[in-house]
Amino acid sequence: MKKVILWFFLCCKRYLKRIPFLLLLAALPLTALAASRMENGKDGTVRIAVCCLDPEPASLGNRLKENLLARDTGLFSFYPCENEQQVRDHVAARKAECGYLIPENLEQKINSGRFKRSITVFSAPSTVTASLSTEVVFSELAAIRNKDILEDYVEQGAAFDALGAVGSPERKKASGQAGDLYKERMEDGSTFRFEYVYTYAPEQTGKSSGETGTAASSPGLFPVRGLTAVFLFITGLYSAVTAAEDSRRGLFIPLPVRLRLPCRFAALAAPVALAALSGLSAVLLSGGPGVSSGGAAAILPETAAMALYALAVSIFSMALGAVLKTPEALGAAIPFFIIGSLVFCPVFFDAERLLPGLGQAGRLFLPYYYLRGFFHWP
Repeated sequence: MKKVILWFFLCCKRYLKRIPFLLLLAALPLTALAASRMENGKDGTVRIAVCCLDPEPASLGNRLKENLLARDTGLFSFYPCENEQQVRDHVAARKAECGYLIPENLEQKINSGRFKRSITVFSAPSTVTASLSTEVVFSELAAIRNKDILEDYVEQGAAFDALGAVGSPERKKASGQAGDLYKERMEDGSTFRFEYVYTYAPEQTGKSSGETGTAASSPGLFPVRGLTAVFLFITGLYSAVTAAEDSRRGLFIPLPVRLRLPCRFAALAAPVALAALSGLSAVLLSGGPGVSSGGAAAILPETAAMALYALAVSIFSMALGAVLKTPEALGAAIPFFIIGSLVFCPVFFDAERLLPGLGQAGRLFLPYYYLRGFFHWP
């Protein structure tokens, strides 16, 4: 056992002499720390200005504005502006990534069919926020208008003439039933739609009902745990390639037969352990969910989870090396595992939300299990 431990530390020393690998180890925690500071400065949301020029409080434009301001979840945070010039100034000064100017008589424009370019968008240079937030604005507008449009169409549209004349009790009854059905379908979760949400779900902080903790419930936009999981996984596969090359060169032949397999596993696990230390530092420095709220008490479960995951990666890489055997075959498999981990595991997005059942493919990749152990996508 002492020889295996010595072999492990010698292999760690060997990898630490490789400058590119050392830079990779340092890059992850430094990037996580920088991203965390940037997100904390922005409260983890993208600010968007909104102004309605319609003086009528009950108008469609003002109802749309109030719905946007009332949103308390998601990536975007809408705030009110008094006039068009204020919207322009805030976008120019980058106080807001973009701004929406809702005109007067928005409902009349929609009813008359002259709705194109009705809402003006002011966007800061070199940002993609406007195109993303437009989907949110449109969804809020649709939530207000679609039910009324459907009811009017059932009551007055030619497609429903078989029910009776326009204005008849039968048409009005069918119109009400259509509206109720539309509302039911929108609220029961059966309607397919995209939502822009935080990477992590907010966690409970133990405070009283209605109160949320700032650090714990301000989820990070930088997917530190996802990238850490993939980084460890790819490090393990790269280590399997190196171990296969060492075996080809006869590095383990001088060892006693009983020590060859344990020492090969120690050589494979050495870079994974170093990557685990880098990943653990990144998670702790990022102040992500479960870390900033738990303080020093969060270090132990984070360390245990990282150690178990690193052990699983080492065992998987060792088994894969036994199956594929040659360094060339192992190297050719690495792109498959990289793409699969990034696409099917919840690193940047949850594939299950795009197509039911697609996320099950993530079970083929180890990062899936590490990530699912910490959070559930909404």
